[in-house]
Formats: sequence, C-alpha cells, structure tokens
Amino acid sequence: TRYPRLTGATSLRLARILGVAVDEVSTQLYLDTSARGPRLGLAGFRARIGNAAISGTMRAEIPRNSWSLQLKAEGISTDSVLRDCSLVAAHAGDSELASRIRTWQNSPVRGTAHADIDLSGDFGASGAAILGDSPFPVARAGSVAFGTDTLQWHGRDLGVLSADMMLQNGNVEVRDLTLRRQDDLAGSAAPATAAGAANDVSSFQISGLLPL
Repeated sequence: TRYPRLTGATSLRLARILGVAVDEVSTQLYLDTSARGPRLGLAGFRARIGNAAISGTMRAEIPRNSWSLQLKAEGISTDSVLRDCSLVAAHAGDSELASRIRTWQNSPVRGTAHADIDLSGDFGASGAAILGDSPFPVARAGSVAFGTDTLQWHGRDLGVLSADMMLQNGNVEVRDLTLRRQDDLAGSAAPATAAGAANDVSSFQISGLLPL
C-alpha cells in the first residue's frame, strides 16, 4: 500500500489559530503517512502576533510517539500572552483553565518578555492524546530561558526578571530565577568591593528542583 506524502509552504495574513488572532504566519511543512500513523514537521516557522515575533521548528512522529519543539519569541507583552493562553485553553475545551488564566489577567504586573524554548516529549500512553484523551502533548525534557524588560506594578518599576529552567524526568530544575531592580543592574557594572561582593543585589533569587 502506498501512502500519501505532502511537502510545501504556506503563508497567511490575519489568520486565527486556536482562537488567537495572528497578523502573519509562514512556514514550510511536510507530512508523511503510513499504516502506523503520520509524521508531521514545520520548519522555518515565523509568526507575528501583535508586537510579538515568534519563530521556530516543530516535529511530531506518531509511530514513535514523540514530538519536539523549538521556539524563540520576542516582544511578548504579559497581558496579551495571558489573553492568548486563555483563548487556546477555551479552544481546547478546558473552560476551568481558561477561567483561571483570565483571573491572572487582572494582575497589576505589566511588561515585555522574550523566551527561548526547546522541549520534547510524547503524546501520553501509546499516543492516547492523538485519539482525543488529552488536549495537549506531554513535555518530558527540555529547557526554557526567558527574560523581561523592567516590569511594572501598578505603574511603578518592579525590576527585571530572568529565568533559566530545565525539564527532565518529571522535574523542573530552576537553574536561576532572579528579579533585579534597575538600580541594582546599574550597580552591577561597578567594581567588586574589598570583600569580593559585587554591588548587584537581587530583589530575590531562586534555584533548585520543582517536582511536577
């Protein structure tokens, strides 16, 4: 039996994907089908959602029950990303999660973020998610790094947030999660004191393992 194979490219303007309004999106794609299931890939993916620019690649192999995702994002506003996440959750039929995210939108924290995401995983037991038992793939390993410009709380400067995290064996390892005030960042360029301590003092800093 011969199964169809598809390769090509697409470009859309003013599209709506998973409930989210997308200004522009373009990608190269391929699709191989077999008796065991399809293999799907996106390469050179680029999208613009408001002021946010997103690029990356994605691969899903149903026969191997595996997927991988690499994304880079710039110019993500905190309020718009929460709004878009609530739309995706609602589109997936998870009204409880969508309602919870809409509550988070009322947070007084505002700012712009960038992120670098590299994740891989599976679709649950024997690819159950593909059959509709779960709305999202399961991440098993990878890394997430992100940072922000100066966050604001009720219009007052809060600080610059940076994070470096890894996912492995069901645990999130927080390598670094730091909030620094703007004056601390300016002070970090100054020479160290006689005791060897830098003038850069974090508002808070977290590291360690977080079980999922």
